[in-house]
This record gives sequence, structure tokens and C-alpha cells, in this order.
Amino acid sequence: MRYRKVVRQEARFSAAVNGWFLCDRGRFGFLYASLAERPRQAAVKGESTGMDEALAHARSRLEALPPASVAVIGSPRSSLAVLAMTKRAATRKGWRGPAFFADAGAALTVKTAVSRLEAGLAVSLGEIAQADFILVAGADPINEAPMLALALRQAVQKGAGVVVLDPRPICLPFEFTHVPVAPEALGSMLGRVVKNSIGPAGLAGPAAGFHASLPDDPGVGPEGLASAAGLLAGSRRPVIVCGTGIVAPEIVDLAADAALLIAAAQKKAGLFYLMPAANAFAAGRLGSPENTTAGMLKAAVDGDVKALVFVENDPYASFPDRELLEQALAKVEVLIVLDYLDTLISRRAHVFLPTQTLYEAGGIFVNQEGRAQYSPAVFAGGAPVLETGGGDHPPRFYDAGLPGADPQPAGRIIARLAGEAIFSESEPDRNISPGPHRN
Repeated sequence: MRYRKVVRQEARFSAAVNGWFLCDRGRFGFLYASLAERPRQAAVKGESTGMDEALAHARSRLEALPPASVAVIGSPRSSLAVLAMTKRAATRKGWRGPAFFADAGAALTVKTAVSRLEAGLAVSLGEIAQADFILVAGADPINEAPMLALALRQAVQKGAGVVVLDPRPICLPFEFTHVPVAPEALGSMLGRVVKNSIGPAGLAGPAAGFHASLPDDPGVGPEGLASAAGLLAGSRRPVIVCGTGIVAPEIVDLAADAALLIAAAQKKAGLFYLMPAANAFAAGRLGSPENTTAGMLKAAVDGDVKALVFVENDPYASFPDRELLEQALAKVEVLIVLDYLDTLISRRAHVFLPTQTLYEAGGIFVNQEGRAQYSPAVFAGGAPVLETGGGDHPPRFYDAGLPGADPQPAGRIIARLAGEAIFSESEPDRNISPGPHRN
């Protein structure tokens, strides 16, 4: 950063995750942190005020309601500390939630992926680049995970084959086989590829039973299915890549079972899940499929929820049912929003509380293979110098504080909202230890 503005983002070296490489989307994904329209001051009913005053007002509104009528909706884009504190606050206060996913299907899909990612199966991007065959089910690497697309390309350059089972018009920067498959038929097609590539000989116990349960190939199937089975049969280091966006939870389960079957056939099998958001793995561990944004909003429409608290979540961008959202927002008595983005929901908030970005608060994110990745805070925040100076030198007055430095770590704000003094003011939550997996 320079002059209170983030100007460059680079990656630490990690052979397993990305080497030195960072895709353009990641390298230039910091611009939101220094936008002039970024909300940096707390507000009550649209009027700017101090953080302490806004928090006091928000607490008084929440304390006037029965705890069960307050619903908390978090976000899988938040750091591990924010997710954990959101859950802690809701549990201690008796509030509903927190919800981290839009609906039960999305929550259960991620929860299933997290629970099925065993240590012996999980592979990194570096290991995918060394695979000799990759079967992709229900995933669009270019649009959902650009670094995965690069790893696939590196594998293809070493002679690997790639087959994609997906209903969408998938485009990848290398030769691959695309088998168009409707979402409801993904499980059947995946099962047929695996069964036709592995014979029952040598299988025993659960592996033999699972093999027998897979659908038999009737001899008629989409073009490319037989080729996929042949490539898998001839491989030694195959990897199954499974999406979590358009697939049902049972497909996620099937992908893990298929990888275990391939491993039982004496192949070095790998499993790689695509997660729908930066910290979805952690949200899947901490959240519950019973708590969803849809459920909270329906309760608000029914009158059971009187207050909604959104923690770094913009439902206008992440929740698909706009009609239900509008009905819920029109019904609730209290709408509290914590965020670092200027969004439609933050503008509608009765109380808005500005949070710090990753660059200011630091934090831990857990990637799709369960690897904890720590990002330290790099500066104290504040409005960029060019912004405070209107494009020139900033005003020549001196103060102990920084202009636009009102935002606080979201974890601290939600703790204060719940009335918990759990952070030392001199050492905020940026002191979280990176743990053993610093990269």
C-alpha cells in the first residue's frame, strides 16, 4: 500500500497452492478497498454518526426485542475470525442463525464437500498439474476457478486427458472432451464412467458393494462417455474435480465415493471440490444447513423475525429470490448491516456499521483443500491521501487520527453489538496466529 491506498497485490510462494503465480483476477482484485464511494462512516437512518453512537443505537433496538426475533446472516466471503465471532454472538445472545448460505441445498452441498474431503484424497493445484487424467463434474473452471484452469492446462501439456461433464457451454484454453449432461443426469454419467473404467476384480468390502451399485452402461450414451472411461482406465494418477454450484449434495457424495473406489483399484486417486466463495470451506464447517438466508427471510415475512443483521453479506448480489427479499425487508423493524462495500442493502440499513477489509484487519481463509491461509494486516486503513486532498496534497492540518479510519474489524463490531468485550483494544483480531499452514 502507499498513501493509505492498496496499489499492488502479490502472492507468497507456495509450491502446493500456486507457486509464485497469481491470476489477473486475484492480482487486481483489491480495487474495492480504496474506492471513493466506499462507506467509511457509521450511519443511523441514513445520517452519518460515530461508531460508538451507532452501536449504542443498534444494541438498544436489538435488546428491546425477544432474542429469537433477531436473525443473523453472515457470509462465506468473511474471514475465519468474523465467521466464528458471528456464530459466537448469535449463540450467546439466543439470536437465530447465523446463516452463511442462501438455501438448504447450497448449505448442505458445501457441508457435504467439507465432510467428504479426506486427507488421503484431497489434492492441491500443484498435484492436479501432475495428474494424468482429470474428470470434471458440474464445474466451469474458467469462470469459477481460474487457477484450476491453469493447473488443468499444465497437466494437459504433460500429456493428461481432461473430460468435463457439464450442461453449460464450457470453454477451456486447451483440448478437452466436453460431455453435455443435464444436472439431474450428472450422477448417472459419473457413475457410468467410473464403473466402465474399473472392473470388479480385486475389489472387496465396501468398494465391491459400491461398484455393484453403480449404473450399468446400456451401450448408448453421450458422445465422449466411452472415451472418458477409457482414459480413466489407463490412468495412474487420476483426479475427480467436482463443483458445488449446480450439483446436488448426493453428487458431491458420489464424487468422494468414486475417488475412494478408484483408490481401491490401486490408482493414486485425488479429489478436488470447487467452493462457491473465498471462505466457503470454513463457513461449511461452522454453519448449519438448518440456518439459511431463505429461512430467515421467510420468518421475517411471517412476522417471527423483527430484526435482520447482515454481516458482510449483500443479499441483492447473493440471494436469488428478489421478491422474498423485498417482502422481508419491508416487514422487519430493524435492519443492521456491517460491511466494507457500498451495496443496496447497506444503503437501506437502519443502522450501518463500516468494517475493515482484509488488508486492514488481516485474517485466515480456508481454501478448497482445507488449507488454512493467513493474510496479515498491511496498514491501518483510512481514506487514500489523494481522496482526502481532492486529487492534490491533503489538507494541512494535523490530528492523531486518520481521515476515514472509522471502520473496525467485523468480528469486533459483531462482538460489541452482542455486548462482548473480547478483543484487547491495543491488540485487535489481526494478531491471530497463522498456524502451521502459513501459505
